[in-house]
Amino acid sequence: MIKILACFSLVLLTGFTRAVELARDGGLSVTNGLELWFDCANQNTLRRNVPGLPPLGSGNLVAELLDGSGHDRHLTQLQRSSRPKFRQELDCSFLAFDGVDDALAVSDLNKKFPSVTAFIVAAPHSNAGMFPGLFSLSRTGQNDYTSGINCDLGPSPTPQFSFLNVEGAGFGGASQLLKSAPLSFGGWHVAAIRCEAGPQGVSVFLNGKPQGTRERHQSEIGMDHFTLGSRLYSNTGE
Repeated sequence: MIKILACFSLVLLTGFTRAVELARDGGLSVTNGLELWFDCANQNTLRRNVPGLPPLGSGNLVAELLDGSGHDRHLTQLQRSSRPKFRQELDCSFLAFDGVDDALAVSDLNKKFPSVTAFIVAAPHSNAGMFPGLFSLSRTGQNDYTSGINCDLGPSPTPQFSFLNVEGAGFGGASQLLKSAPLSFGGWHVAAIRCEAGPQGVSVFLNGKPQGTRERHQSEIGMDHFTLGSRLYSNTGE
């Protein structure tokens, strides 16, 4: 199971330092280059402005997750059995995905970018292998790992949080970018990911500490589709 906490933001066409400053600003008062912002703590505030959309309570299934970026790229899930749960514990609001088929997504975005910075707060609870995804971007009819970006826990089962794979347009192929010692499942972590062209164009920070890097060739990152809590790919052509 993967729990994803309050904030997921995707910052585009901005420097990495500026993106980290943006992540630390709870109100996101600086929104230059911000394309997506999903904040569980702000969901009920946003939902007040949507007629017919009830507030979320702890334990509710989430059919719509509202985008606070100003672009109204809201995520949905039509299948009730595949909806994550909204949870509130102490002063935290977050989504709990079952690690099987829960996901939220939006399509028909028709966006592409030369570089992307993303940050996510998440608490992985298990890793059964086969690339369980935190999020992905992709072009229509193409795999996320060749046309956009995917962030996942890697190909093999692990007893701890010990593998973080980021791949995409211009940097295909699974790669271990987590260089810290293995971490116990269940703890909250902040991952920041920078993707730009260059020999070390892809870099990962976890809880503020630098992790691995990899080369990214010049390319465009496609975002026709965005998926949270899962990935979008097929290696069978289906």
